[in-house]
Amino acid sequence: MNKEYNIKNLLQEHIIIVPEMQRDYVWSVTSDNVYKLLQIINDGNPSKTNIGFIYACGQEGIFCLIDGQQRLTTLVLLAFYLSLRNNGKYWGAFQEMIASDKDLRFTYRVRKSADQFMKDLFLSQSCPSFDDIRNLSAKKWDNDTSVENMIETLHIIDRYVQMSIFSKNERTLDFETVIQNVTFYYTDIEQTVQGRDIYITMNSCGQPLAKHERLKPYIIAGNDSLEKSRTWNTWEDWLYRRAKEFQLDKGAVDIAMGNFLRIVYELKTAKQITDNWETAAESVLCYEDVCLYFEALIRLYEFYPKRVMELFNPAKTKDKTLYFRAPKALLQVSYLMSKFQSSELNRMNHLVMMCLRAKRMKDEDLLLFLRRYRESHLDLYSFVDRYANDSIVTSCLHSHEIRKIQIIQHGTNKTELLLLKAEELDLFYTKDYYCLLNALWNEKFSGTPSMWTEEDDDEFTKRISTFEYLFKNEWMELKRKHEEGVIDNAFLARYLLSMDMYDYYLQDRDYRILGRNDTWRAILSNDTSCRRISSMIDKLYNVLPKDIYAVMNGQIEATWQNYSAPHDARYYILKYPNSLRAKAKGWNKLWIESIWNNRTTWKSFNVAIYSAPQNWNEENGIYLFESLLAHTATELCINEWTPELPNGIYLLNGRDRHGWQIYYGEKTSREAVTESLRSFTNVNQQYFNLSPAKDGDKFVFIDVRSDYDLIKGGALLLEYLKDYPQTN
Repeated sequence: MNKEYNIKNLLQEHIIIVPEMQRDYVWSVTSDNVYKLLQIINDGNPSKTNIGFIYACGQEGIFCLIDGQQRLTTLVLLAFYLSLRNNGKYWGAFQEMIASDKDLRFTYRVRKSADQFMKDLFLSQSCPSFDDIRNLSAKKWDNDTSVENMIETLHIIDRYVQMSIFSKNERTLDFETVIQNVTFYYTDIEQTVQGRDIYITMNSCGQPLAKHERLKPYIIAGNDSLEKSRTWNTWEDWLYRRAKEFQLDKGAVDIAMGNFLRIVYELKTAKQITDNWETAAESVLCYEDVCLYFEALIRLYEFYPKRVMELFNPAKTKDKTLYFRAPKALLQVSYLMSKFQSSELNRMNHLVMMCLRAKRMKDEDLLLFLRRYRESHLDLYSFVDRYANDSIVTSCLHSHEIRKIQIIQHGTNKTELLLLKAEELDLFYTKDYYCLLNALWNEKFSGTPSMWTEEDDDEFTKRISTFEYLFKNEWMELKRKHEEGVIDNAFLARYLLSMDMYDYYLQDRDYRILGRNDTWRAILSNDTSCRRISSMIDKLYNVLPKDIYAVMNGQIEATWQNYSAPHDARYYILKYPNSLRAKAKGWNKLWIESIWNNRTTWKSFNVAIYSAPQNWNEENGIYLFESLLAHTATELCINEWTPELPNGIYLLNGRDRHGWQIYYGEKTSREAVTESLRSFTNVNQQYFNLSPAKDGDKFVFIDVRSDYDLIKGGALLLEYLKDYPQTN
C-alpha cells in the first residue's frame, strides 16, 4: 500500500536501513543526478513537490530500502546542509529528525565507514560550518567509496545553493520546505517475496543495476550476509583505491567488479560468457570462491598491476571486444599461489603473451587449458611437458611454445634465461610458425625436440651475440652509399644471396624484397627465410665480431668471382656493393620479369628497385642495371641514377638479354646511330655484337658477351657515345 510521506514524517515513523545487498551511494559519480534533483526541488511548487516512489521491506523491526536509496540519501544530505544556514538555525531540528533517540534513523549499517561518517557528521555536538563541509576528506573514513561520494554530493549542493543565492533563485531551498514539502510515495513491501528478488526487480527501473550488483544478493546470501556484505564492500573499496591511483572515473569500479566476476565465472565453468551470463552465474558463483579469487587478485596486483588494471576497461565497446586472456590466466595462477612461486606468474604471463603475438590462443581454448592445468596439480611447465600431445594443450598453445617449454624442462639451469634473452630480439610471429628461435638455430627449434646440454647453452649464447651484431643497424636509409666495414641491410641481403641455393626471403606477388627501412622482423616471414638466416648464423657464430664483416665480404667476393652460371642479375648484385642502393628512403623492392616461371634463377636483367609501398614511378624508382651503370660512369651521365648523356643518348638494360638498348633523340636516326656503333663493335668484337634492327624498334641493341661485365661494357659504350652529336 502506498502512502505519501515527507522525509520528516518518514523518519519519525521508521528506522531506514540501507541493507547489505544495496549498491554504494553513487549519485555524485554523475553529478547530473544530484543537480537534477536539486533543480526539481528548486523549480517545484513551494507547497509540495513529489519525487516519486521509495520501496522498503520490513525486517526485524526495521525497514530495509529496496529502491530509492540514491534519492533518499541525497535528500538527507540536502536537509543536513540547509540546517547549517543562518548560523545553524535548524541544526537542532535536523538532529531531532535524524536521531531523536541518539541513534541514526537513516543509516548505512552495512558499511561501517559510511555509518561512522554519518554519525560524525549528523550527531556532532557542535554545529559544523560551511568551511568544515568544504574541507571534508574521505581519508578519515578509510577512503570509503560511499563516504567520498557523499562528500562530493555535499560539495555539489554547496555550489548549487551558493549559485542560487547569487542569482537570487533559491525559491524553495530552505530547510523547512525540504523536510516538509518535498514528498514521495513510500511503499512497504510485504515479505511475500525474497528481498534479493525485490531488489533486482525494483532496480531494473531507472538507473540499471551493474552486473555485479545483480549478482551480489546471490553471492552474499545466508545467515551471515551482513558480514559477507562488509567483506564485499572492502573489495569495492580496494578497487576504488586502484581507480583513484590511476585517476580513473569512479564508474570504472563497477566495470572492474563486473569483469572480475565474469572471469571467476569463466574460470569456474571453463566456458565463455554469453550475453546473459549473469543469470547462469547466479547458481554458479558462491561467496567462498569469489572471496578466494579476490584475494588472488590482490596478490596478483603486487606482481602485475597493469594486468589487474585491464579489468577497469569495458569488455565491449563499439570498436572492440576484450577477452582478458592474460588477466584470467594470471588470476588462475595467483589462485594457486599457495603451491607455486612468483616465477609461475612470470612464466604464465610470458606464455600467454607469446601465443597472443603469434595470433594463437582462442579464449575458449585458454579456458579449457586453465581448467586442466588447475586440476593437474602440476606447475605450468611440468603440465605442458607432460601433456604436450594432448589436444587441450596443442589447441591452445603455439607448437613452438610447447617445444620451447620441453627444451627448458630438459635443459640446464641457464637454458630458460637464454631463451628469454633471445626472445627480446623481438622478431616476427605468425599463427603458422615462429621465426623467433628458428632463425637463430633452426636445427634445434624445428622438428622433434632434442636434448639440450651445457655445450648447447654456450653455442646458443654465441648465436645470440652474432645475431645482435649483424642486425644492430636496424635502419639505414637505402639511398646511402655502402660504407666499407658497415653491415647495413643491403650488405646483409647481398651476403644472403651469396649463400648456396638461396633464392629470396620475402616474396610479394612478382617482387623479391631485399632490403628494409625498418627492423628486420619482416624478412623472417616464411620458414625458408628462417632457415637461411640460421644458415648465416651457422657460418658466423664462431667468428669474432671484429672479423665478421671481412668474412662476409670475402664470401660475397668469392661467390661472384667463381660464378659458374652465366652472369645474371644475382651476379651483379653480388659484385657491386651499391647494387641495391635505392633512390628514396624506402625498402628495396625488386621486380624481376618472369619470376613466377623461374623463381630459382636470376636470368632476367629487367630488375627494378623502388621504394615500397609506393608503386614504381620516375620519382622513387630506379632500374638496377641502369643505376649501377650511372654510378660507375657518373662523370659522363646527367645524374647518378640514369645512364643518359648530355647529347640525349641513354641506355636501358636488355631485359632477358645480356646487353644494352641504346635510345636517342629525334635529331638523329636509328641508321645513323647503328652505323656509328658498327665501328665500335668492329674494334671490340671480342666483347660486343651489334644486333640486327627490327621493324618498329626505337633503339639500337648491343649484345654483351655473357662472360664480360655488363656494367663495364655499358661504361665503354657511354664513353664512345659521349662525342656523338646532339640528338635532341
